[in-house]
Amino acid sequence: MPGGGVARAAGPAAGGAVEPGWRRSGGLLVDERLERLGVLHGATTRALGDMADPARRSTLFDGLGLKGETGLVLKQVHGDAIVRWPSEWDGSGTEKVRADGWMAGAPSRPLCVYTADCVPLLLWGPRFGGVFHVGWRGAAAGFAKKAAESLCRAFGAKASELCASIGPHIGPCCYRVGPEVSSLFRRESLAMGGQVPGGAGGSPLTGGGVAADRLDLGREVASQLVEAGLERGSVAVCGECTCCREDLFFSYRRDKTRDSMMAFLTL
Repeated sequence: MPGGGVARAAGPAAGGAVEPGWRRSGGLLVDERLERLGVLHGATTRALGDMADPARRSTLFDGLGLKGETGLVLKQVHGDAIVRWPSEWDGSGTEKVRADGWMAGAPSRPLCVYTADCVPLLLWGPRFGGVFHVGWRGAAAGFAKKAAESLCRAFGAKASELCASIGPHIGPCCYRVGPEVSSLFRRESLAMGGQVPGGAGGSPLTGGGVAADRLDLGREVASQLVEAGLERGSVAVCGECTCCREDLFFSYRRDKTRDSMMAFLTL
């Protein structure tokens, strides 16, 4: 399932487009490359509600022609564990696996991750792919690079065969971090954001009362993928900020609620 290359742009375009490579389709954002390949996938918006609700997931998948499907979900722990379906878990039973990524060969059930500011990452190659949840902890641990390398090992592929879509996530416009976090990242993924109010009690994520950097998670994830061997042009980054766009997205940073969007891939 190879796909064409796209690049990042500054903001939404006309006609329902969100970024080159990404476009809005009802309550979903979809990658045009995967759409051309006939691969069911997407990143949900707040219009579809909290996707942690199995009934909402069922409604979504029913509408996509997957009757009776609720998708495979994980107990996400902001780590770097990846589950291969179905050999490592077939989705049966009541206990969710503690991990932050899926990979599978075609055909597969819907592989799903939840997000509410973190990066949803879709990676795919010829007849295989995966979906990953990358927050700042995962990014600091090199999770995006590990995801690409794991797919290549599992399916005997070269990184240059992979394509990637980095879905909607909190942008550097809203993501101020203190030195405890910014020190974990390369300079290119940071921009100085000035003084953040809040006094000495500020958390590592707010940088309260100290000079704070702005973390560009999308740039960091893209850089890790290129380091893993992906072609720069094969990585699409959605530039929409989940925190800015209250009309489109849930945001934990903005709302302090647990409502979640979902990214999924069905091979």
